[in-house]
Amino acid sequence: MKIPSFMQLYKEDAPIDEKLKIIENKTSTYYYIFLVLFLALFFVVEAWFEQNKPRFGHTSAVIVVIGIAFSSIIWNISRNFTNDLDLTPD
Repeated sequence: MKIPSFMQLYKEDAPIDEKLKIIENKTSTYYYIFLVLFLALFFVVEAWFEQNKPRFGHTSAVIVVIGIAFSSIIWNISRNFTNDLDLTPD
């Protein structure tokens, strides 16, 4: 079974189920990439906190704030992206 290309999302005649499968595959891939990146970021921030010993904050709080900001950016990008796609059934 050939996996359709990402550009097939913009085709007018592409079936909606193919469009949704492509979006689902991309979403799960990005999820694991971001999970690994945030784990790496946690260790970097933890090392910085250990070296500099700031009097305020906590490593987890910094990661949560960064995660909220990053999620907001990704959510806005994906909302604009999905508005460009025609996912309404014919």
